[in-house]
Amino acid sequence: MIRGKLDFFRWQTPSECISPTCEAFFLPSYVNYKGSRFDDNSVVVIDIDIGFPVFGEVQAICILEKIVVLLYYQLETLTFNGHCHAFEVRRKKVKELLCVGIESLIEPLPLNVLTGPKGGLIVVLRHVL
Repeated sequence: MIRGKLDFFRWQTPSECISPTCEAFFLPSYVNYKGSRFDDNSVVVIDIDIGFPVFGEVQAICILEKIVVLLYYQLETLTFNGHCHAFEVRRKKVKELLCVGIESLIEPLPLNVLTGPKGGLIVVLRHVL
């Protein structure tokens, strides 16, 4: 399982990565996984924390020796909006680039960040986790 901080990468920007442990990697603009298309700005469910999903906003996709790794910034989950049936989120001020293997995702479907009725950001799940 691949999950955590990018301590084995050295990053300049999300599109430029150098891995000292692996020379064969590829940065595609998108990847199809289990019939769904993941690309930059897709939102994924990384984990569940105290009943709320932990969302990540994909910044880049990296294929390392046939393993698909999503590089993401974690979104802060604020609350569940029962009227919209969506989670209200916000982008963190301090961004830390994290990674997760696509096979380690809690939910194998890409989601989107949308503008909610009050102008904030929301993420709508496709079904109950």
